[in-house]
Amino acid sequence: MKILRGAETTIRMGLSRSGLYEQIANGCFTRPVKTGARSSGWPEHEVEVIAAARTAGTSLDEIKELVNALHEARKMRYQALLLNIPNNNHCSAAGGDPAVGLRVSK
Repeated sequence: MKILRGAETTIRMGLSRSGLYEQIANGCFTRPVKTGARSSGWPEHEVEVIAAARTAGTSLDEIKELVNALHEARKMRYQALLLNIPNNNHCSAAGGDPAVGLRVSK
């Protein structure tokens, strides 16, 4: 999944930065995804879907429904990915017991 930074997103949508955040506040664009402590962006497919909906003349109410569906799809995609992690030890330092290898020295 490709994450687009703000500048690329505004170019693709034909919006200013403040215009993009206004659309988010009005529920007409998806919220950004944090990619680091001081960075965020938008999944490319979400930008493409919203742009296509606007191009097709979709009403604002329908776009708001689309944005809600995209937010819900993020959650469902995450849950589906979690189910594919073997033994659900994705945070384990030693591949087994999560506490192994995480000792604090005194």
